Amino acid sequence: MKHTDVQQEQKVERKPRALLQGIMLAVLSGVLLSAGFLVETLFFTAWFALVPLLLALEGQERSKAMLLGLVTGFVTHLLGFYWLVETMVRFGGIPYPISLILFFLIAMVFGLIHLLFALGYYWGSQGMRLGSLGQALFIAALYTAVEFLYPHVFPWRLGNTQIAWLSLVQIADVTGVYGVTFLIVLVNTLLFQSTVTFRKQGLTFPWRGIMLAGVLLGFTAGYGSWRLDHIRVLEDNAQKLRVALLQPNIPLTQKYSRRFAEEQLQILGDLSQQVITQGAQLVVWPETAYRYWVPTDTEMIPLPLTAPPSTWFLIGANTFTERPNKRENFNSALLLSAQGQMLGRYDKHELLMFGEYIPFENIFPFLKGISTAIGEFTPGSGEVILSLPEGPIIAPLICYEDILPSLSRQAVGQGAHLLINLTNDAWFGPTRAPYQHELLARFRAIENRRPLLRATNTGVTSVIYPNGTRASVVDIYTEATITQDIPLLTIQTVYTQYGDLFAFLTILIVAGGLWQSYVERSLSDTTWWKSKWWRRISWRG
Repeated sequence: MKHTDVQQEQKVERKPRALLQGIMLAVLSGVLLSAGFLVETLFFTAWFALVPLLLALEGQERSKAMLLGLVTGFVTHLLGFYWLVETMVRFGGIPYPISLILFFLIAMVFGLIHLLFALGYYWGSQGMRLGSLGQALFIAALYTAVEFLYPHVFPWRLGNTQIAWLSLVQIADVTGVYGVTFLIVLVNTLLFQSTVTFRKQGLTFPWRGIMLAGVLLGFTAGYGSWRLDHIRVLEDNAQKLRVALLQPNIPLTQKYSRRFAEEQLQILGDLSQQVITQGAQLVVWPETAYRYWVPTDTEMIPLPLTAPPSTWFLIGANTFTERPNKRENFNSALLLSAQGQMLGRYDKHELLMFGEYIPFENIFPFLKGISTAIGEFTPGSGEVILSLPEGPIIAPLICYEDILPSLSRQAVGQGAHLLINLTNDAWFGPTRAPYQHELLARFRAIENRRPLLRATNTGVTSVIYPNGTRASVVDIYTEATITQDIPLLTIQTVYTQYGDLFAFLTILIVAGGLWQSYVERSLSDTTWWKSKWWRRISWRG
């Protein structure tokens, strides 16, 4: 056998082995990416979670790079959202086997974010020198841009894992969570580049990138420390509103049973009476706490309690409007006076798929037969703020709306002093999901510098201050209340005013990197394109 034939056979044998190693690295990245969402104290894993994937992607052809990216994304969502199966069974009444199939499909679909990241890496890397500062900035911007653009049911971002590092995440009032994501991926990329320089000869150690990352991290942490002190002063000097949050801890087996409707109402009445004696001015009940359907033209709702005239109630309830040809159902938050007079109503704008509606049911009619437990709700289209008679403006956020940045930003832009989430996370059971919900929501307080108050049925009920810290918290499956003086801030942040400008900037960086990669491939034989002056100003430097 000729020597060349032996070499070819060895190459063929190495290809499956190399792909298997790449898949193992991709799986490792998926495990590390999900770790910070599963256990908050593992937030540090995010800072090197992408290194295995980047090592696996280096030198891969396009199809294999896309496969490796998909593996990482699939594993990340499979582990991070393991609770979705039981939730679809409890919330949607979907049979377990179908829920399992849907869960795998959901993990695959949302895993495409990392496939797109891998594809962008493949395209961009052909126009950039391995280990260059340009490559580091491009990869960080690429991940951030894909994270921003890709649609999510539960919009988690890599930066959300860092909520424990308070001084770092304060930058969210300028860049949103995407500024934190960018820093994390930049560090990941520099670790990857440093590793590669030890494996390959002729590569320059990424000193420039490391110095830039150090400056950015130092500036971000310094800004955060200053901002924490500044917000604390504003809180101390602000007008206060005494608010009470109720956590009645109604089990799912009783909550939607008509037999227990009066008993639930009495529990809420007793808890309300308790916090009224503590001086509560606003009492908040959780999502759908009032178990009777309420017509939208109702002017008065009887409450099982006695309250001073200066007390208001914000309660969760299902409301409906009868139309000539159909009935419209809403998931609502009702603002009531002490006597039960209707002062305002907010209807949930963003409905939860497979819980409150079936997506694409007009295109795929067979989906209607998946479960009879899935509701048929109409998204609200009215105001996103409600005004208390004596001045403070509140922004109700129902269910998972507190993890959607746009609604909170819109409400604060319209003058809201408080963000108030009414939710029922009992569907998730004793899983990580209620804690993940709160973790994602805490960024709304930082982005807009408004307190976020969360009244939940079974937990986690909490008061989140404008710096993202928990002032008070009630754990899951506990009947309890929180009564606290809440500062009413009026400050307008850069993020509230201008939104996701930073995320759009990363899109421009990615577009520039991909354009250069395309041009360099197209004109690779052009002499001036390889000249020293061009390399200095291009991504290759």
